[in-house]
Amino acid sequence: MKLKKVVSVGLMVSMLFSFAACADKKEDQKQETQQQETQQQESKEEQETGGEEQKEEQEGKQFKVGNIMITSAGQYGGEVVTLDMEIDIVKANKCIEDLIALGVDGIILNGISWEGHNSAIREAYEADIPVVVGYNRVTCDDYVIAQVHSDDYGAGVEAGKDCIEKTGGTGEVIILDNPGASCVEDRTKGFEATVVEKGMTVAATMSCSGVEDSQATIADLLQTHPDVAAIMCNCDLSATGAIAALKAAGLDGKVLVYGVDGNQENIKFISNGMQAGTSFTNNYNIGWTMAETLYNYLCGETIAEKDISLPITFVNSENVEEYLE
Repeated sequence: MKLKKVVSVGLMVSMLFSFAACADKKEDQKQETQQQETQQQESKEEQETGGEEQKEEQEGKQFKVGNIMITSAGQYGGEVVTLDMEIDIVKANKCIEDLIALGVDGIILNGISWEGHNSAIREAYEADIPVVVGYNRVTCDDYVIAQVHSDDYGAGVEAGKDCIEKTGGTGEVIILDNPGASCVEDRTKGFEATVVEKGMTVAATMSCSGVEDSQATIADLLQTHPDVAAIMCNCDLSATGAIAALKAAGLDGKVLVYGVDGNQENIKFISNGMQAGTSFTNNYNIGWTMAETLYNYLCGETIAEKDISLPITFVNSENVEEYLE
């Protein structure tokens, strides 16, 4: 695991870097009003507006923020310490412990497990270091200041609605699940509830991850369920594996395949009829919202909404041209 100070990766950290820029902008404003604020300290008006002045004072600081990402990072600039968890729960928790030891002002965590981060997050809480969790939620809600995620249940519902419309509510479906990740569990629940209510049958629910695993899983399931009408995948990478298995079986384009993420490769699959749909989750907005929430908290603002669900956009053949790059 590599530790890199002053680093950034992708769109999320570009937002985090604005911590330092915003602090510089506020510094001039602080100096201009410092004399006036000093005179107001003993007045009644100062007591009434003390909270706002404290926030302005905090906005003049440069915070050191810990950012735990899934992928590797490269040097960029700013008061951000980014660590690479490599989609490993043990490494992710070690990253949290390292950031606590560094004495960061706050931590942004790209969660990968419902319960696997709980003990490490609790350590941060006991060290008085606020944590914002994103993408996947965690169960230790009392120890984080906010959890930011897409409307994953809604993503499953939208895929289910499209499936019902195209099948008439008849036939079997296969679900590729990945228990332990809140986003996947929510997608599965939303899809299953929607299609079952209209009369479709879940022929099998299998746990898998990635293209190769999904391809092998679907290849096996097609042996016992050759007439399956649709496959709901936990993400677009799994959908890519399912499409490969269907193609090998001579069924490409004949079985509805759904994913989530809005990967450009899968958008192209929708355009050429190999995939039925995907839900576009705006990861930039997730990263932006996580960073903004932590920054506001560090500046003294009360975070009223702890569970922040951001909307998704369902993409199918009707609107796919809007999302092709």
